[in-house]
Amino acid sequence: MEDQGRRIFWPTLNFGARSNVFAPLEPTHDCSAKLSDMLHTENITMKPVVSVLLPVYNGEVYLKPAIESVLNQTFGDWELFIGDNASTDGTRAIIESYRDPRIRVHRHATNIGLAPNWNFLLQNARGDYACVLGADDVFEPNHLERKVNLLQKFPDSPFIHGTVQIMDEHGTKTKIYEQNVPFEESRGAFLHRMLRGNPVNAHTTVFRLHEAKSIGFNTHYTFLLDWCFWMEFALNTSGMILYDNLITMKYRMHPQNTTNLQIKSFRWLIEGVNLQLQMLNEYANTFRNLGIDPEAEENRLTDNLWALAFQQARHGKWDEARQVWKIYRQYHVVFEMLRNVPSHYWKRLLAK
Repeated sequence: MEDQGRRIFWPTLNFGARSNVFAPLEPTHDCSAKLSDMLHTENITMKPVVSVLLPVYNGEVYLKPAIESVLNQTFGDWELFIGDNASTDGTRAIIESYRDPRIRVHRHATNIGLAPNWNFLLQNARGDYACVLGADDVFEPNHLERKVNLLQKFPDSPFIHGTVQIMDEHGTKTKIYEQNVPFEESRGAFLHRMLRGNPVNAHTTVFRLHEAKSIGFNTHYTFLLDWCFWMEFALNTSGMILYDNLITMKYRMHPQNTTNLQIKSFRWLIEGVNLQLQMLNEYANTFRNLGIDPEAEENRLTDNLWALAFQQARHGKWDEARQVWKIYRQYHVVFEMLRNVPSHYWKRLLAK
């Protein structure tokens, strides 16, 4: 393999209420749009083996290579289901330029948000398997063939994910993100890693659609809906989680890339903490059966939240400090925090 740049690891996090969002969503129709804007109806009754879900909003810059990477797949029994979230740029024209009958398109009348758009595509997909393609990413030609074949050989496994090639806004290969895990990973080992960050690049995955529809993308988590999805997938299914170390997907990192924006935000951090605590509380017995102590994990996640609250307060971010403090107080009494604060921290705090 050619040198494709230095290798990296995905961002991790070492530290809620939830809505019922798993029912199929009703389509939102633009009554003024032509039928071709809604759906390519040719071949609509034929069920494909795999559904490629492509949610997009104002994606004209990179959308064409993404679509063509699906058209160039060595595995041809697919549908490309595009959810145009009321784009205002040239996205619509790009989509309309393709006449392949395997392409289905739904254009929302208004922007319904990222998670609802993902859910709309998921609940209305028709394949046995499904995957999500970012509007700025690219599948290698063998992506679907390889991932589907592996899932067919391991019928008890709920999904497969894998190594990913990172590229920049110009398509230049920069880094490789890979995980040091076996091809077959137990659910317990996988979930142990998921409680320390999300190691899964969602766009490398192919999953069983029937099981996925019963889980859905949790719209309570604006940034971390895929993190929640993989955890719930592993918690609600059986079988080993498959990991493919062969690169079959290229993930584009650019200034407006969602991941780039999320990992720098306080909201991303708080959502991560709340997500893990919610999973530990809701699936406590399942975690125990898999050899994970939910109470110990809750303590690990929350022990140092007081320090984050103090940090936010020192910078005058009182709303953020209160959010963190509220989570901390649900699991600890104030005395524990006072007992564990190092003396040098108090000196620095009081000196400000």
